[in-house]
Amino acid sequence: DGHDHEEDHDHDHDEDHDHGDDHDHDHSDDHDHGDDHDHGGGEAHVHGLSDLAATLDGSTLTISIEGAMANFDLDETLREISDPDTDAAGTVEVVGGACTRSSSDVSVRPIQEHGNLMIDLTYDCGDVGGLEAIEVTGFTTFAGFEEVNAVYLTESGQTAETLTASDTRLDL
Repeated sequence: DGHDHEEDHDHDHDEDHDHGDDHDHDHSDDHDHGDDHDHGGGEAHVHGLSDLAATLDGSTLTISIEGAMANFDLDETLREISDPDTDAAGTVEVVGGACTRSSSDVSVRPIQEHGNLMIDLTYDCGDVGGLEAIEVTGFTTFAGFEEVNAVYLTESGQTAETLTASDTRLDL
Protein backbone atom coordinates (compact mmCIF):
# COMPACT_ATOMS: atom_id res chain seq x y z
CA ASP A 1 0.00 0.00 0.00
CA GLY A 2 3.04 2.26 -0.06
CA HIS A 3 2.86 3.14 3.64
CA ASP A 4 5.26 1.65 6.15
CA HIS A 5 3.69 2.13 9.53
CA GLU A 6 5.16 -0.85 11.35
CA GLU A 7 6.73 1.31 14.07
CA ASP A 8 3.55 3.32 14.69
CA HIS A 9 1.60 0.44 16.28
CA ASP A 10 0.58 0.44 19.90
CA HIS A 11 1.22 -3.22 20.78
CA ASP A 12 -0.94 -3.16 23.89
CA HIS A 13 -4.06 -4.02 21.87
CA ASP A 14 -3.88 -7.73 21.09
CA GLU A 15 -7.22 -7.67 19.29
CA ASP A 16 -5.59 -5.65 16.51
CA HIS A 17 -2.65 -8.01 15.97
CA ASP A 18 -2.19 -11.75 15.55
CA HIS A 19 0.58 -12.84 17.91
CA GLY A 20 0.52 -16.59 17.36
CA ASP A 21 3.11 -19.15 18.44
CA ASP A 22 5.28 -18.38 15.39
CA HIS A 23 5.88 -14.85 16.68
CA ASP A 24 8.42 -14.94 19.50
CA HIS A 25 9.06 -11.21 19.97
CA ASP A 26 8.97 -10.18 23.65
CA HIS A 27 7.13 -6.87 23.95
CA SER A 28 8.25 -6.31 27.53
CA ASP A 29 11.35 -4.43 26.35
CA ASP A 30 9.62 -2.16 23.80
CA HIS A 31 9.58 0.87 26.09
CA ASP A 32 12.20 2.52 28.24
CA HIS A 33 9.70 4.02 30.67
CA GLY A 34 6.47 2.63 32.08
CA ASP A 35 4.51 5.84 31.55
CA ASP A 36 5.04 6.50 27.86
CA HIS A 37 2.25 6.52 25.35
CA ASP A 38 2.43 5.86 21.61
CA HIS A 39 -0.03 8.06 19.78
CA GLY A 40 -0.16 6.40 16.36
CA GLY A 41 1.57 9.24 14.56
CA GLY A 42 4.97 7.99 15.64
CA GLU A 43 5.04 10.55 18.44
CA ALA A 44 5.70 9.24 21.93
CA HIS A 45 4.46 11.07 24.98
CA VAL A 46 6.95 10.08 27.67
CA HIS A 47 6.50 10.98 31.31
CA GLY A 48 9.75 12.09 32.92
CA LEU A 49 11.46 12.96 29.62
CA SER A 50 11.72 16.55 28.37
CA ASP A 51 13.55 18.21 25.49
CA LEU A 52 15.49 21.45 25.74
CA ALA A 53 16.89 23.41 22.81
CA ALA A 54 18.93 26.58 23.27
CA THR A 55 20.20 28.88 20.55
CA LEU A 56 22.42 31.93 20.65
CA ASP A 57 21.95 34.57 17.98
CA GLY A 58 24.08 37.62 18.62
CA SER A 59 23.27 38.62 22.20
CA THR A 60 19.88 36.83 22.24
CA LEU A 61 19.66 33.46 23.97
CA THR A 62 16.50 31.47 23.26
CA ILE A 63 15.59 28.40 25.30
CA SER A 64 12.70 26.08 24.43
CA ILE A 65 11.58 23.27 26.72
CA GLU A 66 8.92 20.67 25.95
CA GLY A 67 7.71 17.75 28.01
CA ALA A 68 4.65 15.89 29.22
CA MET A 69 2.37 17.97 31.42
CA ALA A 70 3.00 15.45 34.20
CA ASN A 71 6.70 16.37 34.13
CA PHE A 72 5.70 19.84 35.32
CA ASP A 73 3.31 18.46 37.95
CA LEU A 74 0.31 19.58 35.86
CA ASP A 75 -2.92 17.80 34.95
CA GLU A 76 -2.52 16.11 31.55
CA THR A 77 -6.02 17.14 30.48
CA LEU A 78 -5.29 20.90 30.69
CA ARG A 79 -5.47 22.65 27.34
CA GLU A 80 -4.74 26.20 28.54
CA ILE A 81 -2.27 27.57 31.04
CA SER A 82 -3.83 29.98 33.52
CA ASP A 83 -0.57 31.41 34.91
CA PRO A 84 2.22 31.13 32.31
CA ASP A 85 4.83 32.97 34.39
CA THR A 86 4.38 30.55 37.29
CA ASP A 87 4.67 27.51 35.04
CA ALA A 88 7.82 28.86 33.33
CA ALA A 89 9.46 29.75 36.63
CA GLY A 90 11.75 27.17 38.15
CA THR A 91 12.56 25.40 34.90
CA VAL A 92 15.97 26.80 33.90
CA GLU A 93 18.54 29.30 35.07
CA VAL A 94 21.15 30.94 32.83
CA VAL A 95 24.62 30.94 34.40
CA GLY A 96 26.88 33.84 33.42
CA GLY A 97 26.51 36.21 30.50
CA ALA A 98 24.64 38.95 32.38
CA CYS A 99 21.39 37.68 30.84
CA THR A 100 17.94 39.00 31.66
CA ARG A 101 14.74 37.35 30.50
CA SER A 102 13.01 39.56 27.95
CA SER A 103 10.04 37.31 27.11
CA SER A 104 8.38 34.01 27.86
CA ASP A 105 5.62 32.03 26.23
CA VAL A 106 3.98 28.97 27.77
CA SER A 107 1.48 26.84 25.86
CA VAL A 108 0.00 23.36 25.68
CA ARG A 109 0.39 21.05 22.69
CA PRO A 110 -2.39 18.45 22.88
CA ILE A 111 -1.46 14.87 22.01
CA GLN A 112 -4.80 13.04 21.96
CA GLU A 113 -6.01 12.87 25.60
CA HIS A 114 -2.62 13.96 26.93
CA GLY A 115 -0.64 17.15 26.51
CA ASN A 116 2.87 18.53 26.40
CA LEU A 117 3.85 21.79 28.02
CA MET A 118 5.90 24.06 25.75
CA ILE A 119 7.98 26.84 27.28
CA ASP A 120 9.83 29.40 25.15
CA LEU A 121 12.14 31.81 26.95
CA THR A 122 14.17 34.66 25.44
CA TYR A 123 17.07 36.35 27.20
CA ASP A 124 19.11 39.43 26.32
CA CYS A 125 22.72 38.82 27.33
CA GLY A 126 25.03 41.73 28.07
CA ASP A 127 28.20 39.58 28.16
CA VAL A 128 27.86 36.75 25.61
CA GLY A 129 31.49 35.75 26.18
CA GLY A 130 30.68 35.19 29.84
CA LEU A 131 27.88 32.65 29.19
CA GLU A 132 28.76 29.52 31.13
CA ALA A 133 25.80 27.16 31.28
CA ILE A 134 22.09 26.52 31.40
CA GLU A 135 21.15 24.98 34.72
CA VAL A 136 17.98 22.88 34.54
CA THR A 137 16.35 23.71 37.85
CA GLY A 138 13.23 21.74 36.88
CA PHE A 139 14.77 18.65 38.47
CA THR A 140 14.34 20.22 41.92
CA THR A 141 11.20 22.26 41.16
CA PHE A 142 9.06 19.52 39.59
CA ALA A 143 8.71 15.94 40.83
CA GLY A 144 8.10 14.68 37.26
CA PHE A 145 11.49 15.70 35.82
CA GLU A 146 13.68 12.63 35.29
CA GLU A 147 15.68 13.23 32.10
CA VAL A 148 16.23 16.14 29.70
CA ASN A 149 17.64 15.78 26.20
CA ALA A 150 19.41 19.12 25.81
CA VAL A 151 21.04 20.69 22.76
CA TYR A 152 22.78 24.06 22.42
CA LEU A 153 23.16 25.51 18.91
CA THR A 154 25.41 28.37 17.84
CA GLU A 155 26.76 29.57 14.50
CA SER A 156 29.95 27.61 15.19
CA GLY A 157 28.42 24.27 16.19
CA GLN A 158 26.31 22.39 18.69
CA THR A 159 26.56 20.68 22.05
CA ALA A 160 24.19 17.92 23.14
CA GLU A 161 23.81 16.17 26.49
CA THR A 162 21.32 14.06 28.38
CA LEU A 163 20.76 15.72 31.74
CA THR A 164 19.50 14.04 34.92
CA ALA A 165 18.92 15.00 38.55
CA SER A 166 22.60 14.24 39.25
CA ASP A 167 23.84 16.17 36.16
CA THR A 168 21.64 19.25 35.69
CA ARG A 169 24.01 21.57 33.83
CA LEU A 170 24.37 22.07 30.08
CA ASP A 171 27.77 23.72 29.72
CA LEU A 172 27.98 26.37 27.03
